[in-house]
Amino acid sequence: MYLDNVLCVTKGDFEDHLQRLELCLQQLHKAGLKVNLPKSEFATQQFKYLGYLVSRQGIRPLASKVEAIQRLKPPKTLKQLRLFLGMLNYYRDMWEKRSHMLALFTELIKSSKKGRPLVWKQEHTEAFEPVKRVIAKATMLAFPDFSKPFTIHTDASGFQLGGVISQEGKPIAFYSRKLNPAQRNYTTGERKMLSIVETLREYRNILLGRKIIVYTDHKNHTDPRIQRWRWIIEEFGPDIRHIDGSANAIADCLSRMDADFTTKYDEFDKVQLAERFDMDSLEGYKAEKYQFPLDTGLIAEYQKKDKTPMRHLQNHPEYFSKEVHGTEIILFHKNIYVPKPLQQHVLQWYHDMLQQHGVT
Repeated sequence: MYLDNVLCVTKGDFEDHLQRLELCLQQLHKAGLKVNLPKSEFATQQFKYLGYLVSRQGIRPLASKVEAIQRLKPPKTLKQLRLFLGMLNYYRDMWEKRSHMLALFTELIKSSKKGRPLVWKQEHTEAFEPVKRVIAKATMLAFPDFSKPFTIHTDASGFQLGGVISQEGKPIAFYSRKLNPAQRNYTTGERKMLSIVETLREYRNILLGRKIIVYTDHKNHTDPRIQRWRWIIEEFGPDIRHIDGSANAIADCLSRMDADFTTKYDEFDKVQLAERFDMDSLEGYKAEKYQFPLDTGLIAEYQKKDKTPMRHLQNHPEYFSKEVHGTEIILFHKNIYVPKPLQQHVLQWYHDMLQQHGVT
């Protein structure tokens, strides 16, 4: 069992499977837990679980982990070629004979001149695909170690998002996608924050509840839309750190190189959910299921009635006041202090929203 995901696997016959399944359901019943039937799968021989495909043949990572790499098209410009080599050099310890495999590309850079078309030949294409396969194969063989922290590098260009999850310098999963027309009008900060939001949510089953360090090359995160997205990001509790753009090679490559995308924009509705984070009152909560139930004014009002934060505000440095969306509210260890009368509303909202993803 992982969070609200329950897995019951048996090796015997079908009758034995039913008996063990009944025992599992009885234990859930005793614990006061309910099963969401529409999201459940029974008596299946193959299923997806926590980022892996489980079958009689064993356990293997989902191919979606490396789709962002496999979709990359050959570079068209010298800049794109440099981006690609920058990513490869970041993972320089992943494969043997790296210099031999990249020799054609390094020679092409040396012979190319800035401002002139890149002379890309068939021999370069024939060398490009094997390099992608090496990265994909190494990633598919990498299993996450949940006892160790995950590092995430994200970036965004004017037309594309990119992100990579790593552990100890080895890639665990890649992510990229094209921006839709509306998102291309976002500010630079909004696009870069969106890449963080999407990478976290795409690999939620791997990252939630783990120690996460997110590296981004954008410092200014004060845009109104970004402030709303912080409510989503805070669920994962990442340590967000700034990194120079020149050191953000992998995500830079994924967000700026041309890729073969066949997915339609409307398949990314879960991202649009993040953009509907309009702070509303509790009265609007029941009318719109996905609207966040609280605004900063309401939180501040209930905080003033709560003796705990008011009592500790003067004597304990972990309690402090800060202006959020134009309202002074109390924070505890950099997190918004939610008074007890509002806690159930917040928990219920998160439960309802997160139930929209995955299979129980």
